[in-house]
Parts: sequence; structure tokens; C-alpha cells
Amino acid sequence: MIKRFTLLLLIIFIVLLGLLFVWKNQKLNTTNVDANLEEISTPESVDLLLNFSEDVFVRDIKIFNNEGESIEATRETEDDAWILQEPPAQDSTDSKAISDIVSSLELTTVDMTLADFTEFDTIGLKVPSYRIELGLSDGSTHEIQIGNETITNSQYYVRFDQSPPKVVSKINIDRVLDLINTPPIIPTSTPQPEITTTEGSP
Repeated sequence: MIKRFTLLLLIIFIVLLGLLFVWKNQKLNTTNVDANLEEISTPESVDLLLNFSEDVFVRDIKIFNNEGESIEATRETEDDAWILQEPPAQDSTDSKAISDIVSSLELTTVDMTLADFTEFDTIGLKVPSYRIELGLSDGSTHEIQIGNETITNSQYYVRFDQSPPKVVSKINIDRVLDLINTPPIIPTSTPQPEITTTEGSP
């Protein structure tokens, strides 16, 4: 009788030990899954070329090339329309076009930072091809210098203020630079002269 009772206790102990082992494995797997999900769902930090605070906006933008050409557009508030200041335009400024271009510039990300690089002449930043000056709503001004294209012809070497050179995609930068060659204006329609006919004319 005692042997049977002891055997029963042993069987119960083995069963409980097995259940404990299974429970620990399930808990470990759940922890690993949660960790993986957290790693997947946590976005990597994005390095923006223009890292301004959210309550600051671009109020003035000037673009210069090394041939002496320039263009400037301004606005008073974030909701105001952009006005082309230089060159002066007889037609209306395409404010939406400028807003879209400035927004894309604000979203430009940095592909690479050349932290200890100082040979600016080799990447076109000793004498930049273009300069973009930004006046912000907080009164500060900043400059983006545009250098050479990278070897892939899909990126530019740029420098923001006095920071180390960076590599960024050409797409958004080219949209800004194109403002010099194609000023954002809406041509004013010219009224067509009225044609009058006299009675008896063919």
C-alpha cells in the first residue's frame, strides 16, 4: 500500500515537473516574441537635414548660384501666401508650388555624415555651386551649401551652416535649385480684344 502511494506521489511529481517545464518554455517564447515585436515596431530615428523645432517655420528662402543668379520668396506667417521678391514678377506668385518645395526640403533626410572630413574642395564645398539661405520665424538664419554630385549621380554633398558635410538625395534639393531657372509664377491671362463687326461687312 505504501509502495503504491509512493509511486502515485512520484507520478504526480513528474507530471507537475513536466507542466512547470512547459510553462517556463511558453513564458520564454512569449517574452522573445514580445521583444521581437517591440524591435520591429520601434522606428529608427530619422536624421533630417533641417532639424528645427515644430513651432518654427521657414519665412524666407533665397537661392544663389555661382553665376550670380538668385531668387527670393517670403511670407509673413505659416498660413500666408509666398510672394516672389527677387526677381520681381509682374505675374502672380505660385505660392502652392513654393510651399510644396519648402516642405520637401524640410523632409530631406541625411544618408551619410562625413564627420571628420575637411577636404571641402574635393567635394565641391569650398566654392559651392549653390547656396540656399533660410530665414526662420524665430529670427534665425541658416545656410545650405550645395557641392558636387556623388559618384552615383543620385546624391549631393551638402553642408548645413558649419556642420560636417553630409550626403543627401538629389530629388528634393533639385526641386529647390530649379526655382532659379523656373520661377514659380502664374501667368496673368491677357484679355482677348473684342471683335466687332459692322452691318454689311462680310
